[in-house]
Formats: sequence, C-alpha cells, structure tokens
Amino acid sequence: PEYLQRFGIGYDTLTFAKDKVAAQEALGVSYDYAIDDGGHNFEALEAAGVNVYLCDVQHNRAIDTPKRVGSLWDFSTIVLEETVGPLLATLEPTG
Repeated sequence: PEYLQRFGIGYDTLTFAKDKVAAQEALGVSYDYAIDDGGHNFEALEAAGVNVYLCDVQHNRAIDTPKRVGSLWDFSTIVLEETVGPLLATLEPTG
C-alpha cells in the first residue's frame, strides 16, 4: 500500500494469496487487474475473466502471452494508462 500511496495509485483491495481465484471467490470480490509470476495463477485468473498480466521471469517463459510485463512498474503503468488515461483525455485545459 505504501508504494501505491506514494505514487497516487488508488485501490479498493490488495490481495496476496497462493490461490488467487479462490481468494477472489472467498472475499466476494472481482479483481479488475492482477499480476502474477506463476503460470498456473495467470492461466486460472485469465480463465476467470480477470485482466491479468504475467510478470516475466525464467520459470514462466514457456507461456505464450502478449500480456507479459517486466516489472511491477510496467504493470502499474499499464493500469494507469487504461484507467486514468481515458479520463485525462476527456479533460479540457483551463486558464
């Protein structure tokens, strides 16, 4: 949370769990975005309809996906562009 607050990234929940799909169901929430380095979690979250990205590490290179990111920074940039970017495009300059 400190990282997200420092960079002004809003969030409703942060969930750290081994089985993220089960955690989502247990919490009664639906994740808007997720990032994981485990292929099994990535595939399960993707199958559950979550906008999930695979953090690129050696042990998951066999998974073919365009939704691969090199770091948490890359992931947060994508989330900001997809969520805040469209809103910013609607703003008109003042003064």
